[in-house]
Amino acid sequence: MAYHSNVFSSIASVSGALWYPKFVDYVRGHSLPATVERVYLSLGDKEQKTRNPYMSRVQEATELIYNHLTQSGVKAIFELNPGNHFKDEVFRIANCVHWILNE
Repeated sequence: MAYHSNVFSSIASVSGALWYPKFVDYVRGHSLPATVERVYLSLGDKEQKTRNPYMSRVQEATELIYNHLTQSGVKAIFELNPGNHFKDEVFRIANCVHWILNE
């Protein structure tokens, strides 16, 4: 949605499905609208430990997207947290909101 609207100034992904097939290619092939000032990415360090071959790429995909965004001049942060998708999710979302509102 953020790639197709100029309404957003910030984007947040907390344990996002950035592993989705061809999503990294999509991000690399499109530019964010100029209204997007910052992007917050967060992931648990155990989320890639799954038998699902697509989901096991989640950390790699998130890091590739983070690197692409920062190299494109987007202010971004990537936080790798202990645990999986359901560990400390309230704390992780609070960190996300705090970073977006205070940067």
